Amino acid sequence: MAGRKATLGISLYDAGALDAADLRHFAPGAAPKIELRPVQAEGFDGDQNLAQVWLRFGAFGKTQYFGTAGSGYDNSAHVGAPSFFLGDLHASLSKLFYKVSSNIVDFTPMYGFTLAQLRSIDAVVSEGSLQAAALRLGRTHPTLHTAITNVERQIGFPLFDRAGYRMVLTPAGEAFLARARRVLTEMADLQVYAAQLAAGEESELRVVIGDLSPLPEMLRLLRDFFEGRPATRLHLQFAAISGPWELLLEGHADLILHHVDQSDPRFETIDLRPVRLIPVSAPSFLPFPVGEVSPERMRDLVQCVIRDSAQNLPARNYYVIEGARTCTVSDQLMKKEVILQGLGWGHMPDFLVDTELRDGRLLSLVNGYFRGGVIELVAARQAGRVHGPAASALWRLLKASAASMSEDKP
Repeated sequence: MAGRKATLGISLYDAGALDAADLRHFAPGAAPKIELRPVQAEGFDGDQNLAQVWLRFGAFGKTQYFGTAGSGYDNSAHVGAPSFFLGDLHASLSKLFYKVSSNIVDFTPMYGFTLAQLRSIDAVVSEGSLQAAALRLGRTHPTLHTAITNVERQIGFPLFDRAGYRMVLTPAGEAFLARARRVLTEMADLQVYAAQLAAGEESELRVVIGDLSPLPEMLRLLRDFFEGRPATRLHLQFAAISGPWELLLEGHADLILHHVDQSDPRFETIDLRPVRLIPVSAPSFLPFPVGEVSPERMRDLVQCVIRDSAQNLPARNYYVIEGARTCTVSDQLMKKEVILQGLGWGHMPDFLVDTELRDGRLLSLVNGYFRGGVIELVAARQAGRVHGPAASALWRLLKASAASMSEDKP
């Protein structure tokens, strides 16, 4: 073969194996002729190996001659996939990574997978079947099946147990999917962040104020920030109890001003200020002296409580007496007015009732049974997520404000 042009053949879907040494017999200066024919993107669906081959040979075309073949389409599962003609030698490309130099084609194992393949696995699990997953992704059933089997072949173990009617993840598949979903989330965050950087600051920031936040104080902070950012719109929302957590964790908010479980690793927080919760009632509400307040005696009276605005998280109740009659309201201002009018009693944040407690319009019911409590109001965002330039600037402002408030405390 030395001293003349040679044509070798590689068929993408041949079952045969090619010894890399077979391509090293070219004498120096020999130039294999590589012929390609047009290819559609569909031919690469679910197959990273084919995409890598296409890219590698495309780069090689700058130094080598390419011809095209107008016929001879592959009639395998990937209709319209490319065939590379280099003579009569054949190779299966399913686990080969191609690196083309001037006279030598090196073959090394290729174990990478595409985001499309990871999304395919995630969709099958989320939707419950290949058919539903294919419909969600806008792909065909066969290409989705190929994408998954290619990943299984590459990693060397099955992701799904196919013994039953439905495909079920194996234990190893569950562990793999958990890590794959982290990769998909990180990539989605990176794409959002790249778009934000390309466009400048975010066009909108979504902030949720919780029911235990002092509105004037929190709104002043937001006013100071957004006055200097006319290109970023403030989308402000109110939520109660576990509603702010749900909005943040489901990706419907960039920042919440509320209380959270600070041991929860999903949250990154800045302590803003403590809020004391005080059990109160109107002076005329109790049918007995305030010194006789107990859970048993209060059970017969109406307790005013806030409705949890969360839709998907389990409902939470704080300081509610079991078996007591209740009146539910949507926010603390409504709750305060209900209590002032003698329609019920309840726990209120200190910043809303300090004045009324001083002037006697409300009575504190704090005793050995009803001690109230203290929560820490925080700014919280999702930990480990990419945050845009405006969101990051607001976070820095809140940190500086929290440090300043801490220094002002006696």
